[in-house]
Amino acid sequence: MTSARLLIALPIALGVGWQAARSTSPRIEARAGEPSLILTAPMEAALRGFDPEFTIRRLMDYPPYMWRPGCTWSPECASGLYRLQPREAPFAVVADFNGDGILDAVMDGDNRSRGRRIVLLSTRQSFSASEVDSLGRISDDIESSRSNKGAGRGWEDGINVGLSWAKPDTYRTPYEPHALVLRTDGFVVDYFEKASVLYYLRDGKWNKFTLSD
Repeated sequence: MTSARLLIALPIALGVGWQAARSTSPRIEARAGEPSLILTAPMEAALRGFDPEFTIRRLMDYPPYMWRPGCTWSPECASGLYRLQPREAPFAVVADFNGDGILDAVMDGDNRSRGRRIVLLSTRQSFSASEVDSLGRISDDIESSRSNKGAGRGWEDGINVGLSWAKPDTYRTPYEPHALVLRTDGFVVDYFEKASVLYYLRDGKWNKFTLSD
């Protein structure tokens, strides 16, 4: 069993979800003290056309050991503290999933009725949006705690599933009969302290490869 704190030790700068930006490529950067997913105008248009109510999750929605300094309740606690990276955060990954040389993005978020994992893929001059997974909607308690930036929540109280970047490589695991030769970027869904699954796009279809269980 692989600890998600190591998988997501997403090596605090602290998203106010996605942000519209006059940018030529998507990225994750600090905005208003939090990591934010910055989308290009075509990506933003695709996302809003697909789900106008969609709001990406925020770092403070995850357990405080990932964003609140000073965690000392266990020796490895501080190792899970998120450090700003331009390609990944617990709620989003920016990578080239279809191998066309253009950066795509996958993100976890919610609308008024449910949670969704949405991917934005380049299609030559534009982007398409689709749902990779249906998720349970964020809890009211966690959503309401955004107003005070998660103050008072216990160290492990928050969303217990996050995303990380999978680079092209050869992946081997005892949970799969054959190695995976990944020639394009993928992303990993980490079920904290439980399991992790690598998602990769091949022949226009999303596939899964179990890394830990």
